[in-house]
Amino acid sequence: SSSSPPRRTPTQPVGAADAFAPVVTPVTATDNETFFEAASTAAGAMGGVRTRFAPTPSGKLDFMGLRTALYSYLFAKKNGGDFLLRIEDTDPSYTVSGAQDDIVEMLSWAGLIPDEGPNTHQRFGPYIQSERKEIYQKYANILLEKGLAYKCYCSKKRLSILRSDHDKSGEDVFKYDRHCLNSDEVHPEGTEYTIRFKVPSGSTSFYDEVKGQKTFPNNFTDFHIIKADGNATFTFANTVDDFLMEISHVLRPDMFLSSTPKQVMIYEAFGWPQPQWAHLPSIDHELGKIGKRFGDHSLQNFKKREFFPEALLHFVALLGWTPHYKQEVFVLSDLQSAFSLDTVKKEASNCNVKDIAFLNRKHFEAMSRDSPDSVVKMVQEGIREKVDIVTSPRPPPPPPSKKQLKKEAAAAAADAESSGSSADSPPPPPPPPPPPPPPLPPPPPLGGVNQKGEGWWVGGLLILFLMSFWGLYCDFVFSPRLYFRVFSRSIFRAWKRSQWKT
Repeated sequence: SSSSPPRRTPTQPVGAADAFAPVVTPVTATDNETFFEAASTAAGAMGGVRTRFAPTPSGKLDFMGLRTALYSYLFAKKNGGDFLLRIEDTDPSYTVSGAQDDIVEMLSWAGLIPDEGPNTHQRFGPYIQSERKEIYQKYANILLEKGLAYKCYCSKKRLSILRSDHDKSGEDVFKYDRHCLNSDEVHPEGTEYTIRFKVPSGSTSFYDEVKGQKTFPNNFTDFHIIKADGNATFTFANTVDDFLMEISHVLRPDMFLSSTPKQVMIYEAFGWPQPQWAHLPSIDHELGKIGKRFGDHSLQNFKKREFFPEALLHFVALLGWTPHYKQEVFVLSDLQSAFSLDTVKKEASNCNVKDIAFLNRKHFEAMSRDSPDSVVKMVQEGIREKVDIVTSPRPPPPPPSKKQLKKEAAAAAADAESSGSSADSPPPPPPPPPPPPPPLPPPPPLGGVNQKGEGWWVGGLLILFLMSFWGLYCDFVFSPRLYFRVFSRSIFRAWKRSQWKT
């Protein structure tokens, strides 16, 4: 049974782990010490709190990604540490064009500025995994030399046969038969292969700051660390980067909990200390779990709808975390002082998008009360949906009427007369009276009946038609003939009356 190695302490000096960064000279094993001793010596020098947000650029940044970035940022800043941004794009099939720019833009819009990242200070750069391919290959070769990993030349056809036989056997977990590990077959140069990690027997244990102590049996197959195209898998690249970048705390969704035992094995294989794990609860919606492929819960969508970034941070912070005290409005500084991993929930959180509008209104009320100048500035900038004010431009004034023009002409003539004209000049003629308004159209006849009385016929026929059906329905109560006689006489009398009036 494998247990967690001792964690780094804040009193340990920082800097020796820089030897593993690609920008400086790497640690090499001397004659009197093995590589693992050298790695352990460098890893023991790590100290301080360093968190990272490592998204895959497979879509726009959503609630789940924003909450992971927010919790990592809050924990690092509360403990005086650093917050990193790393792009994990080792799988080209999941990479979406423009997704990386959207992630950087939305983090900046929300106020979560990383201390290190692709577009900032690069102490352990590069921070894009597709640019670190040689680093992963180097550490995979070290595991090959130590016998902790091996090359696999099995074709897809052979692997599919193994899986088919496994399905027929009824076993729960598929395990690779380690054919290439035990084979002495020599393959020609250039043959395609993958690199598998040799999974030890027993179980793997680690402590999670949210879930508690976790133990997993090592009943899974020898997993890949390098794929056939030469790219590292998520499990291997994530582990190597977290160590080289001195990550002390890993905060991520609990969907990655199942891959943590594999990463712990890699840490132990290199003799590296593990970071402290904190797997955050999932975010549920009434239709399913929130994710990049579910609905339009992207930050870009809410930014276009002119929501406050403070309201979105307040909203996602409560999706899995409960503050120690009640407060109507939480801004980033309030969240930083109140956040703690002790109050992060273990169970999934329900997401009600309608609550964002409520929090958005509360943040606007607080902003208009505390800093009204900022509200005035927003209105001037045309942010109308935030404050629910429609600032439509004023229409141009109408052109002057003929009456106004004549009045202005008369006033100008009077000014000219008083300024220098002779007293014998005749006064200007009075303006003509305004034209009379056009006559109103005659009102339509009431009831839709014209002067010839034709409306009586229409009304009578309609009543006769309706009452005939009513008579058929009430055949056992009333006689249809009685209704016909009464209404036919009424219609005849009405027609006579209309003829007499005409």
